[in-house]
Parts: sequence; structure tokens; C-alpha cells
Amino acid sequence: MANIDLKLEEEKLLNTLVLDRRKQFIANIAKYVGWICGIMAIPLGLLWVTNVAYTQLLALAIVCLLLAGSAWIYFFFHRREQVLFGIYFFLIAFTLLISTAPVIIPEVLNGVIVAYVFIVVLSYLVLGGTHGNWLVVVCALAFLGNLLLDRADAVIWPTSLDETLRSLISLFIGPVAVVTTSLILRAIVVGQEATFVEARRAGLQIERLAAAERHQREQLQTTINHYVDYMALVQQGDLTARLSFNGHETDVSDPLLVLGKNLNDMTGSLQLMIIQIREVATNLGAAAAEILAATTQQVAGASEQSAAISQTTTTVDEVKTISEQAIMRLQEVANASQRTVDVSRTGQRTVQEMIDGMSQIKERVEGIAENILALSEQTQQIGEIIATVGDLAAQSNILALNASIEAARAGENGKSFGVVAVEVRNLAEQSRQATTQVRAILSEIQQATNSAVMATEEGTKEVDRRIQQAAEARLAIEQLSAVITESAQTAVQVVAGGRQQAAGVEQIAMAMQNINQATVQSLASTRQTERAAQNLNQLSGELTTTVGQYQS
Repeated sequence: MANIDLKLEEEKLLNTLVLDRRKQFIANIAKYVGWICGIMAIPLGLLWVTNVAYTQLLALAIVCLLLAGSAWIYFFFHRREQVLFGIYFFLIAFTLLISTAPVIIPEVLNGVIVAYVFIVVLSYLVLGGTHGNWLVVVCALAFLGNLLLDRADAVIWPTSLDETLRSLISLFIGPVAVVTTSLILRAIVVGQEATFVEARRAGLQIERLAAAERHQREQLQTTINHYVDYMALVQQGDLTARLSFNGHETDVSDPLLVLGKNLNDMTGSLQLMIIQIREVATNLGAAAAEILAATTQQVAGASEQSAAISQTTTTVDEVKTISEQAIMRLQEVANASQRTVDVSRTGQRTVQEMIDGMSQIKERVEGIAENILALSEQTQQIGEIIATVGDLAAQSNILALNASIEAARAGENGKSFGVVAVEVRNLAEQSRQATTQVRAILSEIQQATNSAVMATEEGTKEVDRRIQQAAEARLAIEQLSAVITESAQTAVQVVAGGRQQAAGVEQIAMAMQNINQATVQSLASTRQTERAAQNLNQLSGELTTTVGQYQS
């Protein structure tokens, strides 16, 4: 287990050293790239200012500035402890910006290939084998893109660089590439040497730690064996034994010495406890004998009490049955009373409906009487009109007679007028006869209406008498209903009282059952207590025997 811990500690320490070296290494590389590319951008920018037509110079200056910017941006992530993300950003940006150089000046393609190789080497150095594979893929894709663009002549600049500028740029970029490569190689070599030295130093430190741990483990094993022997003596019953520390009892810095002192204290406490237990065991034996005698008497008394309570419970159950039967009979009486109350209420409603019906009949008869009186008045008016018509007929007859006389006097000239006078007299006679007949009919109608008025008056009086009789019957039914309702309420109260009594009996029965159950449980508990007292008496003897085995 100790070897495994040492290996884990060594691996953790080495990983920390490697991570620190990678951070320092990539920081140096970023610093070199930032300064060199920034310096390169200055002469390229000056060349473009003097030769504005050559935009390739401006493009190269911008690429150098972007390279310098990506290098300095890495330090932003470095300070924020986002080293892995900063490394990815710097290497990918460096790869993509380097891949634009052949597009600007195709003659530097070979140098860019060397740069790709250095980028791959850097990726494996700072990212390791797993993460470095991604940069290999990125470099391969960038190189493939450079080849395709170079073969296809896809990029055409407005003004191509002349031979002088090409040579000047090549001479300028060559030494810069050599210096950059030298610095990177130097950083790689120095970094690897420093890593090796630190790893060796860490290995020596781990070996010293391992030797110290072995020495401590041997001391620990010796002390533990001494403690185990001591605990074996204590286990065998020798509570007088004590650990010796050779004058180091007061040293609290060593946890093993503290443990040994605690073991001595524990043994002393155990020795004192055994002495006390021996005394307690003696007292416990005497107390257990007394408890056993007392519980035996309690068992006998509880058995007698249980028998008496069982008999009382049986009697209460019989009273409960009788009470339930009485409640059932009282409930039947209450139900019958309630039905009687319902019948009386139905009679009240029926009488009230009859009174309402008679009142309606009275109103209708009075309406008929009013109509008949109105008809009588109208017949009288018709009689007056008939009298007037009769008078008119008599006058017309007289006028027709006079007209006939005048027509006879006139002779032949009044003959036609005489015919008219005869017709008028005939009509007057017919009118007189008709009025006589109508007067006779009206006389009969008046007699019939008078008879109907008298009959309606008698019917109204009869209806009033019937309404009064119905009201008296309703009053009698109401009084009877009040008496029946009071009787029903009394029956309900009696039933409620019976139920309360039954509930009380039920509660008494349940209480007796609970008492019986509690008595049974108490009897069982008492018997368990008796058995426990017997066991306690036996255990006190065994405890005395066990305690006697220790030397105190």
C-alpha cells in the first residue's frame, strides 16, 4: 500500500513538473514569436510605404502583426489559468497565418513546410501525444491547401514583385527563420534539460521520502507488536500490567505514545470498573432474589384479577345487547311518530289546497254574478231601446195612415204615394210585432238572470260556509299535528337518550375489554418480569464468576 502511495505521489509530482515546464516553454515560444513577428512587420511596412503598388508587402506586414498579436493573446489566457485553451489558440492561429505566406509569396512554400514541421513538434511537446494529433491534422490540411492554390494559380496580385524585392524578402526572411528556429530549438533543448534535472531532483526527493517512510514503518511495526502483546495480557485478565515508555510519557507529538498512554489509562479504568462491577454483581444477586419473590406474588394476584374482570366483561356485554334491543324498539316508535307527522302535514296541505280551491270557486262565482248583473243591465237597456222602436213604429203607422188619406184625396196623382204609404204602414206593423216578441224574450232573460243572480249569491254563501268549515278543519289538523310533532320529538329524544345510554354501555364494554386486555398484558408482563427476574438472578451469578477471572 505504501509503494502504491509513493508511486501515485511520484506520478503526481512529475505531472506537475511537466505541466509547469510546458507552460514555461510555450510562454517562451510565444514571446519569441511575438517579438520577432512584430519586428518583421516594421521593415515590411516600410517597404510597402516606399512601394505602395506591391500589396504583397502590406499583406506580409499584416500577417506578421497578426502572428505577434496571437502570441501576445496567449499570455492573456496564461494569466487566467486557461493554459490549454491558450495553447490551442496560439498554435492554430500560428498555423493558419503561416499558411497564408505561400499565397502571398509562393517562393516561401519550402520554408513554410519547415514551419509546419516545427508546429507539429511544438504541438507534441506542449500538448502530448493525444492532443497533439489534432495539430497534425490542421497542418496537413493547411499544406494541402497551399499545394492546391499553388498549382491552380488561384491568387493573382495586381502587381507582382520584381526580382529585387523577391531577393530582398528572401534574404530577409531566411535569417529571421534561422534565428527563430534556433531560438525554438534552444528553448526545446533547455526545456528538456531543465525537465530532466527537475525530474531527477524529484526522484531523489521521493527516494529520501521512501527511506524515511520505511524507517517510520519499522518503528511503527515494533511499537504495534509491543502494544499487541500488552493487549493480549489484558485480554487474559491481567489488569495490573502497564506499558513502559522509557521516560517519554510526556511527549504528545508522537501519536503512538499518546495511544499507549491512553491504553494504560483505559486498563486502569477497566480495573476500577471490574472492582465496581464485582460489588454491583453481589448487590444485584440479592436484589434479583427479592424481585423474583415479589413478581411471583404479583403473578398470583394478576391471575385472580384477570378472572374477575373477564366475568364483569361478560355481564357488560349482556347489558349492551339489551340496550341495543331497546334502542331498536324506540327507533321503530320514533319512525312511526315521524310517519304520523308526515301524514298530518299532508292533511294540512290538502285542506289548504281545498280552501284555496274554494276561494277560487268563490271568485269565479262572484265573477259570474257580476257578468249576469251586467247582462241584466244590458237587457234593460235593450228593453228601453225596444220601447223606443215601438214608439217609432206607432208613429210611423200613424204617419202612413195620414199619407194614405192624403193619397186618396189626391186621386189618381196620389195613387203611387198611397202604395208607398201602405208599405210603410206594413213595415211599422211588423216592427211593432217584432218589438213585442223581443220584449217578451227580454222579460224571460231578465227573469233567468234574476234567478241566476240569486243562485250565485246562494252559491257564494255556501262556498263561504265551506271555506269556514275547511279553516276549522285546518285548525284542528294543525293542533293535532303540533301534538303529533311534539310526540315525535319526544320519541326522537327518547331514542337519542337511548343511544347515549347505549353509547355509554358500549364505552363501558370497550373499557372493560381494554381493562381485560390490559390485565392479560399485565399478567403476561408480570410473568415476563418473573422470568426476567429468574434470568437476572442467574446472570448475577454468572457475572460474579466472570468478574472473578480478572486480577484487580
